Amino acid sequence: MPAYNVLFFGMVFFIFGILLASIHAGWIIFALTAFAALGAAGFFFLTRNKKYLALIFISPAIFAGAFYAEAFDMNLKASSAIVSGANSAFEGNVVDVSVSDYSSTRIVIALRGGGKVLVALRRYSNIRYGDRVAFRGAVEKPPAGGYADYLLKEGIIGTSNFPEIISVESGNGGYRGYLFDLRDKVLGIFKRTLPQKESAFLSGLLLGYRGGFSDDFTSAMQSSGTTHLVALSGYNVSLVVIGAMALFSFFAPRALAFTLTSIAIFLFVTMTGAEASVVRAALFGFLVLLATESGRFFNPRNVIVLAAFLMLLGNPKLLVFDVGFELSFAAFLGIMYLKPAVTSFAKFLAGGGLMDWKDHLASTFSAQLAVLPIIAGSFGSFSPLSILSNMLVLSFIPTTMGLGFAAAALGFLSERLASAAAFLTFPFLKFETAVIVFFGELHSLVALNFGFWVLCGYYCCLIAFILWRKKKTLPN
Repeated sequence: MPAYNVLFFGMVFFIFGILLASIHAGWIIFALTAFAALGAAGFFFLTRNKKYLALIFISPAIFAGAFYAEAFDMNLKASSAIVSGANSAFEGNVVDVSVSDYSSTRIVIALRGGGKVLVALRRYSNIRYGDRVAFRGAVEKPPAGGYADYLLKEGIIGTSNFPEIISVESGNGGYRGYLFDLRDKVLGIFKRTLPQKESAFLSGLLLGYRGGFSDDFTSAMQSSGTTHLVALSGYNVSLVVIGAMALFSFFAPRALAFTLTSIAIFLFVTMTGAEASVVRAALFGFLVLLATESGRFFNPRNVIVLAAFLMLLGNPKLLVFDVGFELSFAAFLGIMYLKPAVTSFAKFLAGGGLMDWKDHLASTFSAQLAVLPIIAGSFGSFSPLSILSNMLVLSFIPTTMGLGFAAAALGFLSERLASAAAFLTFPFLKFETAVIVFFGELHSLVALNFGFWVLCGYYCCLIAFILWRKKKTLPN
């Protein structure tokens, strides 16, 4: 078995072990590890094919993944012991700041003894990344269930709502602090040069910042199935990667342009808060660039598994407790594998069309099919009209993002130049937000509920469809 296949199956088994540990499979982990090894041994003795011999030694990666996930979980639970519901003083360093709505700001502080606490403060509390803050108030453990698991996957072991601020000591945020300051300046440029709704939407498109959204617009995005546009999904980040590579290649040799693009990807991910969808998309972009520069054939199978493996090494709880992580990978798989099958079946989708509407329709339809059970299971509903709303909006997103970055860059030189670029961006933003509001008001959400076996059957049907179309397209 080639080395890259050994690595691929090793990572797949490791990820499968994390999954088993996350759903508390217990003794099944040992049983499946043994079954995989014995099954591979049986096939080897029957066929004498050495690839099965390699699988015998790869099988323990299932147990290794499960052990790694359990060790990670035990470390988090050890930290949670320090959380108390008493009205007492606690302090820590600010490691994240985000605006949740018009009335409050949420910060995450890292405690001295380990673990993090999510703190809700008044909207305009003057606290920044890197500050050391002391509070007096109640720190409570989230009630057991989905929300607690969601917080725990970020290392957050408790919450505190509007505690009293005892002291704020300005800290050194390092390079992340400078990047967050840069982000705030860009947000300020958008706010000064564009109306509120369009400014908020552009901030979400470019930086994943959703603090300026009204409740009505947030609801419209959910109903129209366009929330992913402001979550810095793979589509947004891929445009950033392509744009950065094109810009640096204009004045630098290819090797230097690749290095500068890699640095730019890292800084961009850091500035936007390093959410799972951004990290995943950035990893994809970097790995594809690396494959291109090294002259190796780009295999999406290897890239997606390597990206998932690296992210789960950093935080194995993402696999089961982060819906964004699941949606981003499912959508990518849908576009890479389901889209070719869809276009081969529906011939009219082949080709670009005006503003590449056919390609956008095929991509959106394939991604929506791939994520439908996850959306239904997580939110209880699905919008059939999301395919049409995304097709209309996605055609203009590259131009909008390009003009938006130009407005941000020019804003550091001249307010007038930034206003001119914003003036050119405004018609695109106006159209996109109008489409979102229009489809959001149609209230097309359909209640869905996928049980475990229905979900398995659904994905088996998708896989069968892909294999059937592949056999039709490539009969040999």
